[in-house]
Order: sequence, then C-alpha cells, then structure tokens
Amino acid sequence: MKIIKGGKSLSPDDGFEEDKKYAQILKNTVDKVFGQDLFGADIEFVYDIAKLCWNFNIIDSATNNNLEFDLKSVLKGFGVNKNDVKKYLSLASEFATHTKQMDRLVGDVDIEDFGRGNYHIVVRTQSQADFINEAELSVYEDEHDLGEMVEDEVEFYPNFISRSMLVIRPTKNFVDAIKLYSILKTSVLLTPQAILIEEIHTSKGFQNIFQSIKEELFSYILHAYQIDYGYNVPKFSFKLFKEWFEYEVFQDVLDSKYGPVTKR
Repeated sequence: MKIIKGGKSLSPDDGFEEDKKYAQILKNTVDKVFGQDLFGADIEFVYDIAKLCWNFNIIDSATNNNLEFDLKSVLKGFGVNKNDVKKYLSLASEFATHTKQMDRLVGDVDIEDFGRGNYHIVVRTQSQADFINEAELSVYEDEHDLGEMVEDEVEFYPNFISRSMLVIRPTKNFVDAIKLYSILKTSVLLTPQAILIEEIHTSKGFQNIFQSIKEELFSYILHAYQIDYGYNVPKFSFKLFKEWFEYEVFQDVLDSKYGPVTKR
C-alpha cells in the first residue's frame, strides 16, 4: 500500500486494463458504503481492510463457502472497532455481487489523496493460482534454505550474549486475523516464539526500538507462522502488535552451550 498526498504522480489510467475495472469497482463501492465518513478517515487503513473483504469473498467462494471462520472475526483480529465492523461487512456484501464474476485477488493499492474525500486509486490484482504458488514457494524456501554454517577457528564458551530476548505469545486476535492466510492449525498458531533482538536495558526499551525493527520482526512472524499475505498486509504498527501478541522482554540472555550458534 502506498499513499501519495497532494501531487499528481498517479493517474486513473495507470495500470492494466483489467486492473482498472477492479479499481473502479473498489472505489465506487467504498465511496458508496462510507460516504461522508471518508472525510478525515485513515484512507490507507480503509483500503487495507477493503482489500481484506474483497479477498475474503474470493477465497471463501473458491473453497465453496467452507472456511472454518467468518469475516467478522477476521475484522476484529485486525483491530477494526465495533462501529466500523458493520460497515465493512456491508462492504463485503456489496463486493459479493462482483466477486461472482471477477475472481482475481486484490494485491497492491496505490492511493493519491487530495483531501476532503477527493482521491483516486490504482490497483494491481493477482490470480488465485499465482497466490497459491507464491504461498507454497514461500513455505518451501523457508524449510529448505538453511544456508551454510560457517565456523571460525575459535573456541566458544557459555556466557551471556549481547542480545535481549523478545517472547511473543499470540492472542485470539492474531489467530482470527491471519488464519485466512496460514496453512497451520489454530493450536500451532498459538505457539509462543522467542526472538533475539538488539540489547536493551530499560522496560520501555523495546517500544523505543520497535519502529526500527518492525519490518524484520514482521517478516520473521510471517515465516514462523507460515503466513503468505502477498501485498495484503495492513500497517504493522505497535498498536496492532499489542493487539496480536502478549509480549515480554528478557534483558539478560545466557548461551549455555559450547560452540557457535548456527543460523538458518
């Protein structure tokens, strides 16, 4: 998702002909459902969730409506407030009249925002086959790209290391938000993860460094839980992180083993 304010670097004529049709339908439907509420709204977030609603319809239809969860729980998982859940459910219902004939997933959406509800968008779509192939490739590479272990001719002794450890415990909000995109069972999605991060020395240290590590952190989470969003990822903010995970930071980390740590 890219948002551009004030300039004229985007044109409604940008993109492929087929994608232009999707862009027009998305914009017309969002404008219809949200109306004046778009004034002052976080339009980037609106379209993040609009993409989610569109793609939910496509995937639900492709599985013959046999998904084991509903859109409402997914919306809550992404932190959509109660007042807006109804609007997005209405949006998904409006989309359903189109997704019966239009079966491509919405990937990236670029927005040029002129303010006061005046904007246009450029959309890039993706076929279901490409989406599935990319998801399978991502899992394959994660399992098989172990890299090469390099050992220096030095001795390694047990000692404290210059890292802190972040332990994250997924919440129901996280499971509800991402189970549409993960092949793992719910019990596995709830598994805690321990992540070594930059060494910090205060209780607020993690919050202070979050912005600088959030892309690496989110990339790790995608791999750890075998999630493939493609471009369908809302902004990974500290607020969203706290809704998705209970977390604890341990400032002193002891490596009790002899020998180097192997990264894979």
